[in-house]
Amino acid sequence: MKKILYILLFALLQNFAWAARAYPGLIKVTQPDGTQLNIRLYGDEFFSYAATVDNKLIAQKKDGYYYYATFDGEAVVATRTRVGDPLTKAIGVVSASDIALKAADIALKKRALQPATKGYDLSKLTLTKSNPQVSSLVLLVQYSDVKFVTPNTQEAFSRMLNEKGYSDNGGTGSARDYFYDNLMGVIDFEFVVSSVLTLSKTMSYYGENSGSNKWSNIQELVKEACALAKSAGVDFSRFDSNGDGVVDNVFIYFAGYDEAQGGSSGAIWSHKGQVVDNVTYDGKRLGAYACSSELRGNSGSTMSGIGTFCHEFGHVLGLPDFYDTNAGANGEHEGLYNLALMSSGNYNNSGRTPPYMTVIEREMLGILTPEKIETKGDYSLATIDRNKGFRIESGNKDEYFLIENRRNVGWDKYIGGKGMLVYHIDRSNNAVGGTVAGTLWRTNSINNYVAHPCAYYVASTTINNSIGNIFYPGLASLTSLELIAWSGRIIPQSINSITFSGENVDFKVNLPASNNLTGRVFGATGSAVGGARIVIAEVESQTKSGSGGGIRSIPAMVQTKAVGQIVVAADDNGKFAVDDLKKGSYQFVAFKDGYVNSSGMFTVDTGNNVLQILMLTAAQNNDKKMSWSTNRIRTAVGLVGDLYASHYWSASDFGEYAGAKIDGVYFHPYASGKLMTLYVYVNDAVVFTRELGSSYSVGNINFIDLGGENLTVPTDKSLRVAIKAVGVVKDEYPFAIDDGESVVNRGDAYSTDGKRWSSLKVDSKLEGNFIIGLNVKVVGVLDRIKVAAQQRDAYFDIAALNPESKPVVINVEKLGGGKKRYDIGAARWFVIGDLESDCVYNYTLEIEGKTPVASQFATTKVVSQYAALYEAKARYALGDVLPLIMLNIPDGVSSLKWFVNGALTTKRIVNLTENCTIKVEITFESGDTETIVRRIKLN
Repeated sequence: MKKILYILLFALLQNFAWAARAYPGLIKVTQPDGTQLNIRLYGDEFFSYAATVDNKLIAQKKDGYYYYATFDGEAVVATRTRVGDPLTKAIGVVSASDIALKAADIALKKRALQPATKGYDLSKLTLTKSNPQVSSLVLLVQYSDVKFVTPNTQEAFSRMLNEKGYSDNGGTGSARDYFYDNLMGVIDFEFVVSSVLTLSKTMSYYGENSGSNKWSNIQELVKEACALAKSAGVDFSRFDSNGDGVVDNVFIYFAGYDEAQGGSSGAIWSHKGQVVDNVTYDGKRLGAYACSSELRGNSGSTMSGIGTFCHEFGHVLGLPDFYDTNAGANGEHEGLYNLALMSSGNYNNSGRTPPYMTVIEREMLGILTPEKIETKGDYSLATIDRNKGFRIESGNKDEYFLIENRRNVGWDKYIGGKGMLVYHIDRSNNAVGGTVAGTLWRTNSINNYVAHPCAYYVASTTINNSIGNIFYPGLASLTSLELIAWSGRIIPQSINSITFSGENVDFKVNLPASNNLTGRVFGATGSAVGGARIVIAEVESQTKSGSGGGIRSIPAMVQTKAVGQIVVAADDNGKFAVDDLKKGSYQFVAFKDGYVNSSGMFTVDTGNNVLQILMLTAAQNNDKKMSWSTNRIRTAVGLVGDLYASHYWSASDFGEYAGAKIDGVYFHPYASGKLMTLYVYVNDAVVFTRELGSSYSVGNINFIDLGGENLTVPTDKSLRVAIKAVGVVKDEYPFAIDDGESVVNRGDAYSTDGKRWSSLKVDSKLEGNFIIGLNVKVVGVLDRIKVAAQQRDAYFDIAALNPESKPVVINVEKLGGGKKRYDIGAARWFVIGDLESDCVYNYTLEIEGKTPVASQFATTKVVSQYAALYEAKARYALGDVLPLIMLNIPDGVSSLKWFVNGALTTKRIVNLTENCTIKVEITFESGDTETIVRRIKLN
């Protein structure tokens, strides 16, 4: 017998549970009084929420009506105002987009807490062409109050899941047909459907969303359903196909509707999960489960199609989601649209015709190994149902392009386009959203960052709501495309003469006849430096080992020719190009009046090469630079293992830079492809990290923008900035060394663990310093005062100006109005109130022993009809302070009362020492009251 081996994704992803995407279109819901609303759903089973067509957050109460809603930091909370009623007193109603980031954070944390999920271990299945069948258990469960309405329920579901050519309700085939066709007959799933099983409790008992939007009783449902199935005669030993003692999967169809398609908040959201307790039947332990609904949509009695079943079963096989799973918190990305089962293709043809599995899904499951395109020539590609695809490497490990051919037939009848599809796949160490691309694949977050999706279409033209614009030639009749890596490198293989015959896609691949260089010169802010002159010369180098510490170095670069230098000029956009370069190593120097010369190394390989050059003005390079380096390269160093390169300053080294704002870090990487991380230490404790990935520009200075991170040079503590290169091997030299004299244990400090630091000169007799530095802005007195003026209050943060907590007095005078004096006490943070909205105030701040400081602030006006709590920070940590301030206070308010953990307080600053609940009670002149509650959870 032949053993079929698969490349399994679930082994990497088993710590995450999976869900069907919320229905992507408008959903029409009917309220108990017969009125109808159009709503949208966002999220998944870990955190979901609804919104009106004008994006107002809403929630359904147990009475069946939808109400405008607010958000308390952990859950969506319905107000007393029904959707459609006047909003004059709907205090706290927010826009759905306002909670996207927090909702995504909650969902991620809830998802991470779920037990490991595992389905079919396909690598352990022993199958043959004559015996490819695997049995999978499906249970039909109804509630004590919601019953199946589908006639002959068991027969109906068994037919839909197993019948060859199933076509009821416009279906394209059964689920068994779908997986047999897409897995190319390697596996033939038989779905064994139980009789109807009746649970002991109501639908809302199992499905009602708790405060964190996670059903607390879903585990009880699964275990109760399996117990009922055992009592009904199900033999669980039939469903352990790989013999590991665990039931491969239990799929549950529940009576009624799916919350993901607009069902009530008491319904279950289709998903895949794991039984947490050790429950055993017939010697087999329960493990993975998945579930979906009996009925489609949120009204009527039409059976669901096979789409969501196939999506959830795709998770059982180990496939991830390709849609944006964090509800657009980092920009909303549509993923792979309706062209992929694991995006929103499960809704095609009202859920009856999921699309063919893409080349991505097939490659992940191991049923297709795309042919690599490495040479020029003519190529022809059959449609995806023939299990064919191509792959083009980007030059960066685990970043590549996949090509497939689709047409509107069979399972692809409803995809809305035809022809060539090109995907850009990134599973590499490229930096994305504070982590790296490969990590996003392991956490089911593949397309969560709109600025850097990790599996997306290289569209033929702007999509403009037409899927046909994704294809080649497509609606725009485009017959060529250029592939570009995330680094900006243009891939040598260019694709031309694309035609689609209705069957095959034919195209030509060209490769450049020579090795070309394109580049860009840019400044510290990223803007172009036009007119710069770049001198390029070929160099040669030799390597030798250092004498100690495991450090190895490359000696200074020696130009091989005294003549033959190439001089090019950057255009107004900072761009330049050089053709017909030999493969090898080169040195460059960039010049421009008003800028400091920039120099470095780069390597030319086959095809198109990209060089990015950073140039700093004299002011940026001198007045705002903290570094022990000359920034001129002499050599580069490496050792086997992890290597930290750093610069260190004691408090006595700072001088005028004490208290300066850190705008960025620059460094000079020499080896490509190394995963790098930035660390900032204060008094040898790490206070900031950032994953840099491996997409930096090798051979010249790279700038890391930290302007938004609120980092400052300490005044009385030490500071270290370090770059870590992971997994350095022999003959790799990740960090450049300058041509200056060593500043021992400051400019030449290195480590292998980020804790114990040594000197290059002391250990290896190597002269020079790492090319690393800080761009800083010297902070004036006023820069150390942070004022957040709101409608009736102003929040002052003077911690940087008053570190010793000396007595404070503030005098405030409205322009054209009266003057007020506040004795603050020994405060570093405080709120002053009783201000008028939309006014300018002068203030004078007096701190004992310091020169008074004078400036202005302006209060805001009411910008929304919805009152809310002011948030000084998006997330709070132990030791932070929280100002108690209201925004958008409506007219007619007579008083505000603040409560912290239920206790009335007159203080306007809360020192956060634990998780807490903040409540403000708003009393109107009419005597009515409203409350807003916010739960603060410390990170």
